This record gives sequence, C-alpha cells and structure tokens, in this order.
Amino acid sequence: MILRIRTSAGTCLLQQAEKPDHPPCPECLLSRLKEAGFALLSSLEPYDDGRLGPEFLRNLQREDDRAAPVIRLYRDEAHVHSLLPVPGCPTCGPNQKMRGAHPPYRAGLLKDPLLGMTSQFEVEDMVRDERLLCCSVRGRIHMPDPDDVDFSYGLDTTVESAREAQLGEAVERYCATRPDHGRLVAASIARLGPR
Repeated sequence: MILRIRTSAGTCLLQQAEKPDHPPCPECLLSRLKEAGFALLSSLEPYDDGRLGPEFLRNLQREDDRAAPVIRLYRDEAHVHSLLPVPGCPTCGPNQKMRGAHPPYRAGLLKDPLLGMTSQFEVEDMVRDERLLCCSVRGRIHMPDPDDVDFSYGLDTTVESAREAQLGEAVERYCATRPDHGRLVAASIARLGPR
C-alpha cells in the first residue's frame, strides 16, 4: 500500500512494507519530517496508486532493507529521498538491526535535507578566502523537537574533510538525543565504581 502525506515541503509518498512494523515505518517518516522542521498538513492516508505509472511505482520499491524511498512531489517535480529508520522508534525500533555486518549508510542519506540527520550547510573555504586559517562547515542537526535548534561543526584543511568532520559530529549529537533508556544508569561516578 502507498501512503501519502501533505507537508510544507510538498506531498510525500511512501510504499508501506508488508509488515507494518518493518523499519523504516510510517512513524519514522512522520518523525523525520518533523525533525527537519516541515509542517504536516495532513495525516498519513492510503493513496490510489492506480494514478501512478509503472516507472513511478518502481521508484518506490525498497532496494535496501534498511532504507525506504520516499517520493516528494513539489511544483510538478518529483524528488526521490531515502527514509532511514529513527533510532528507538516505538513502532519499528524492536525490529531494527543496529548491530552486525551491515555496510555503512552513504553520507548522502544522512545529509538529505528532507529525511536526513543534518542539512542547511554553511561552508567557508580557506582556498577562496586567504584570511581564514582553515576550512569550516556548519550544519543544522534535525532534532526530535523542531523547536530545539542545534548545529554541528567541522574544521579541517580541506572542505571535504571539514564536511566529514561536521557529519561525524552531527551523527554523534543526533544519536545522543535518542538514548537507549534501558541501558542508562542514573548514578554518581562514585556509586558506579569501576567498569
């Protein structure tokens, strides 16, 4: 079944997995859109895929077991984005395979402005501005509460390595906002003892 939601970024379409709790799930889509600061203008609803051509439907097929394509329709243009599961999602979280021999996600998935972890990059390049001592990249982190604004930074001698540093910090901060509460221990260092 194809699900549709209207947002301030356009209409998004997601092919729901056969099992509703298979990651990423529709709740992950709602969470990611809210994190990126987009207003939800409708609820998720079934969409009549008879209006879509076979080529269009192929773009909604999952190629990776850990990500799902989302098509965003905006001003007569279609954009394909990749939806990653939200860590600790109440619906599909128990089914997420976080450990094991999985290849890493492509950096582009994490930097997707609609469904990624970070976006809105500001880049300063010391090659273009001789007054700078290094290259820097700043990006907004998509937080669980869109009213919370946080940024991650990367500094290095090249723009590309500064981008990598910024992405690393963004992933670290993004994950820190979603702790596994079952593994947290509330105690002083003295009470914890050596581990």
